Amino acid sequence: MCIVAGLCLVFFKVSGYFFVPTLGVAVVILSDTSGAFYSPVTAFKWLLTPWLAGSAFMYLASHCVSVLRKNVRAALSKAKFKATLEDSSDEALKQIFTRYDTSGDGFLQAGELKFAWQVVTGIEMSEEEAQALVQSVDTDGNNEIAPDEFIQLVREEMA
Repeated sequence: MCIVAGLCLVFFKVSGYFFVPTLGVAVVILSDTSGAFYSPVTAFKWLLTPWLAGSAFMYLASHCVSVLRKNVRAALSKAKFKATLEDSSDEALKQIFTRYDTSGDGFLQAGELKFAWQVVTGIEMSEEEAQALVQSVDTDGNNEIAPDEFIQLVREEMA
């Protein structure tokens, strides 16, 4: 049992994930006179279960809250986007397009669209998602979004 307790202490110390009550648990294992911890497997289970269960619970809880927060933020951003741009004229949308055309070539590439979309809608997208969005509305096949394609995209998003 000394080896089991020692290995656990070394593991937690080396890995940097030190479970604070480990020292107390190791002492309990070492001072056990009832024979309950004569099996190394039993000792490991007893020592690691609270740490693993607690870590798994905390990870699951934080993941669920993160997903919920992302969905709520996207819904609120979309509602704000609709409220802000719903009554916008095509000319106002062209001004928005021009503001985010950082290259000044009269087109939005995927990187520019990604940034513009995040600023306008509040929804973050990856480079691949932006590229897919460009390809979905690119009517002339140049892999860029023209002002009229941008206006069509915004109108579809508001629908």
